Amino acid sequence: MKGFNTCSLITRTKQIFKALQVAGLLTLLSALPSSMFAETYLSKLSNLAAQGKFGGVFSTNLSDQEKKRLIQDLKNKTGYQNIHFDKDNKLVIDATAEFKGGSALARKLLQDAVSSAYTRFNLVSVNSTEVAFASGDRGTQFDIDAPVKRATLYEVKIDFGDFNLYFLSDDEAKKGHTIGLVLMHELAHKLYDVKDEPNGDTDPGVLENTFLNPIRRELGLAERVNYVAKFVRISLQGHPDGVWRQLTFKFHGREKLLRWENDIVGGMTGTDSKSKQPMLAHSAGTTLQRGPVTSTR
Repeated sequence: MKGFNTCSLITRTKQIFKALQVAGLLTLLSALPSSMFAETYLSKLSNLAAQGKFGGVFSTNLSDQEKKRLIQDLKNKTGYQNIHFDKDNKLVIDATAEFKGGSALARKLLQDAVSSAYTRFNLVSVNSTEVAFASGDRGTQFDIDAPVKRATLYEVKIDFGDFNLYFLSDDEAKKGHTIGLVLMHELAHKLYDVKDEPNGDTDPGVLENTFLNPIRRELGLAERVNYVAKFVRISLQGHPDGVWRQLTFKFHGREKLLRWENDIVGGMTGTDSKSKQPMLAHSAGTTLQRGPVTSTR
């Protein structure tokens, strides 16, 4: 610990302890030999990384049904025949079971995530008005063997319920925006340090163009046309006018629409006091943006 004064060491230790709690690693550490507890938290993290126990994709609170739902979609998209969460809640790909169909790019992306030694993704199931489909945080970084090695913990929140709330949507668009694909979007952000910007009305952004749309292409799915979910006003007989959000996909040259009700799927954070319009939070899988309302009748 040369170069650290007492104050900075205490501060650093507290930061690491808090991050360990967030990462769910304290239970794992308690199973290590007692002599390990005499070492610093940095040394413990280093040992975990050396043993291959730090990095990968982990469930923190996913129910059995949510795990099953996620795994099935990942199997469909990658073609891997055996994907499961092990006793430590780590997502595991059994490569000996090989693969059948699926997307080669999806296999590479998921394999990069689960096999990463120094990047950890904690998957958190939420029912939140602040998350639309899924959202990743900025991450917590640790020096393992500075400046040679660094480890990073990311939290990825998934609102499984949002995927049940599509309405007046084309089947092709729904198949192009599933739990597995949205998770891959989040993983790609962190694994490859790629952003959504720039994007536009007919451009879904750098990440979608580089990873997700090519995966959809390999799978024969509708490709995403725009990144920002637009407002539309829909009038249905027997129902009051409602404000909805809409994403556009394209399948065999034809537009396919994905829609959900404005006030049900997450992303809402409050009301703009000046305009009295909803203020919308960024969700890494889908940006929800205030703008003109288009009428659909």
